[in-house]
Amino acid sequence: MLTNISIKNYKTLKNTEIQLAPLTLLSGLNGLGKSSVIQILLLLRQSFKNSNFENGLFLRGDLIELGLGKDVYSIDSDVEEGIYFDVEWNYETNLGVKFDASLDKDVLSLNMININDNLKLDEKALFSKRFQYLCANRINPQIQYKTSSYFVEELNSLGKTGEYTAHYLAKFQDKVINNINLKHPKAKSDTLIDNVSAWMAELSPGVKINATYHKDLESASISYQFEERDEYTDSFKPIHVGFGLTYVLPVITALLMSQKGDLLIIENPESHLHPAGQSRIGHLCALVAQEGVQLILESHSDHVLNGIRVAVKQQIINSEDTALYFFQRDINSNTHETDVIPLFIDENGRIDEWPKGFMDEWEKQLNILLEK
Repeated sequence: MLTNISIKNYKTLKNTEIQLAPLTLLSGLNGLGKSSVIQILLLLRQSFKNSNFENGLFLRGDLIELGLGKDVYSIDSDVEEGIYFDVEWNYETNLGVKFDASLDKDVLSLNMININDNLKLDEKALFSKRFQYLCANRINPQIQYKTSSYFVEELNSLGKTGEYTAHYLAKFQDKVINNINLKHPKAKSDTLIDNVSAWMAELSPGVKINATYHKDLESASISYQFEERDEYTDSFKPIHVGFGLTYVLPVITALLMSQKGDLLIIENPESHLHPAGQSRIGHLCALVAQEGVQLILESHSDHVLNGIRVAVKQQIINSEDTALYFFQRDINSNTHETDVIPLFIDENGRIDEWPKGFMDEWEKQLNILLEK
């Protein structure tokens, strides 16, 4: 499990250290560095896959495209200092890498690398097939979805936008889920498709997911049915069903297909969901994390946060297995730099402090409404 990441001179994260937990939630106003933390992990994976870091830090690749060195180097930092990342696993082994700040290049040359002798990077989830990343811009409702035997069967991946979710579900729908403790109480069986349907029904009552692989067309499709008493409706294409169902389908699938030791990075898992659905996503994430899967979430949703807090109170996940960070910046500061504030959830689901701007907009608006 990733336990710590240290960052120097990357965007607004000029000198930052973040301790990671089985379930880490990153929150804060827009443009203050939440995505930057995720980008660093993606850059490391992208560059390792390309050349084991020997050729440098690749700012453009399959996972992420960030432009040139000038786009990622901290403003006003000394170019000679370069960009430095140190990633720690299980509080005992670490990878430290420094890259030159070549402002006009999209590959930053490796300046220094430090790896513990007993650290096998290719066995770590960040650099192996036990990795899943879902970006904020996920698949939308379509009649057909593309397929890839390489991503689905070789990499065990849904793709960064979840574009191979339909193919994955069609291929492995009858497979028993890896962790039986993730089985939904109302699931009709232990299979992936039945549990995806049951968890999706938490978001839209009675929904049933169907996935089909069309070999001749090299495509896959999804359809939805809805329970009516003891029967189901005819199938509906995704374009005729609420946008949020298709948008969250990769999230539910990724969580349920995971197994102990995996690393999942998910941006805005709550997108396009009703508040009750958002809180259930938080609940499911807590359940998955407690089963040995590491999750790093970026979210603006107080409902996702409260779903996690309730899960802590209900002892679904231990409070020490959660980490919560609030990203903020003082506009009166002389430097364009983010302050990363660690917040702590106690065993009763309470948060130790509530900084201004942290999930407090509901209260602000309510106070205005109550003014006489």
